[in-house]
Amino acid sequence: MSLISVQNLSCSQGAKTLFNTISFSIEANDKIALVGVNGCGKTTLLTQIAGAVDAPIPEIATKQSLKITKLHQSADFDPTQSIHDHLFTTHSDEDWEYASRVISILRELHITDLDQTMGTLSGGMIKKIALAQLFFEDT
Repeated sequence: MSLISVQNLSCSQGAKTLFNTISFSIEANDKIALVGVNGCGKTTLLTQIAGAVDAPIPEIATKQSLKITKLHQSADFDPTQSIHDHLFTTHSDEDWEYASRVISILRELHITDLDQTMGTLSGGMIKKIALAQLFFEDT
């Protein structure tokens, strides 16, 4: 079974048609990209696919065990917080298993100095930290 299968999905916002009767599937080993001009419906499509996991949409079928998470375009953070404090804000007890997962994921992303303040990081580094959070939050 495909991870995601979309059949004849359409979406309009007001008088503007974002997409009309699109169909596609995504298999386990597929590598995909979604490219288009601003306002063409990329985010709308991804939001509908992500929402279909929790609230079924007849045109979208997803594998039952599939989990979809969204990386927001702009990160919410306190610029005075260290990377460490930012990552452990919701896990103040610093449970060993959680902490080891965090450190392992950060190491894979080449983030090693957790004492840096969030406000001193580049946009790319902030995006990496936000991406890392997606891997270990809600598990």
